[in-house]
Amino acid sequence: MTKLKRYLLALGLLLTLANSLLVIPIQAQLYFLYITIFVTGIPHGALDYFVASQTQIQVGNKLTLSKFLSRYLINIVIYSIIWIISPYVGFAIFMFLTAFHFGEVDWPIRQNRKLDTLLYTLFGFLILTFIVSSHADTALPVVVQILKLSINNTYVLKQASIVFAITVVLLLLCMVLIAIFFKSIIGWSKQITFDFILQTIVLLLIIYFSPLYLAFGFYFGIWHSVLSFNLIRKHLSLPNTKLGWLQMARQALPYAVAAWLGIAILVIASNWYQKTIITSNLGIVFIAISILTLPHLQVFTKLKK
Repeated sequence: MTKLKRYLLALGLLLTLANSLLVIPIQAQLYFLYITIFVTGIPHGALDYFVASQTQIQVGNKLTLSKFLSRYLINIVIYSIIWIISPYVGFAIFMFLTAFHFGEVDWPIRQNRKLDTLLYTLFGFLILTFIVSSHADTALPVVVQILKLSINNTYVLKQASIVFAITVVLLLLCMVLIAIFFKSIIGWSKQITFDFILQTIVLLLIIYFSPLYLAFGFYFGIWHSVLSFNLIRKHLSLPNTKLGWLQMARQALPYAVAAWLGIAILVIASNWYQKTIITSNLGIVFIAISILTLPHLQVFTKLKK
């Protein structure tokens, strides 16, 4: 396991311990979630142009900013229209994209095989389901608002507990199968397999014993985003030094500001016009993130390959 992953997991455990001892107020938890989303979550996608440009250079092509932005914005517009026409379809696409993206970043070695893609997409989906179902009392009301559902809360929580139990069993089964059957097929050594299983267990403990906002803030805003930043740093051939990381931050800043402004405009417009998909600010932020996920995924997957 890399030093960076050990540091991040230690940070997650400290965060979980701090909450159990101090009982962090719900408002502070929400602030933590927003801070991680806007400080690391969105900025790691703000480097997409530099990632795509470097990818094209490696195959002997050149990518102009205008060409990149036009494709990027077309994807955003198309996905936005899908959300407006059918939140159900938009949400389903978001769940699939997020599962795929979470899985590909957590996966230790990717060898461009269909089996790899299937396994890490399934793994990402199980992690995502675990986050939601283990905090059903907080997560499901947001989902219900986004989808405009009218469901009895008691029934929803009961079903969520069943989903949670099934998810835990499937996650454990998935890791056992990887350790026993798939290890040699996907090219993992015993050490890589051990590290992956240990990493997953620690992540599950952090997610389970932390409230939703802290759990998702850590997993997406810290774990996923910082690891993504590190992959981007390597792709851009930047040194693993303070200057290298600062250079990435400077490159990301203009595009991150544009994304922040876009989300702010969406939140303000939604609060002003009450007939939008959802009036909850948290729900709007998640919809905005989902809209940015599609073009980001198209860029990042090529980096991962």
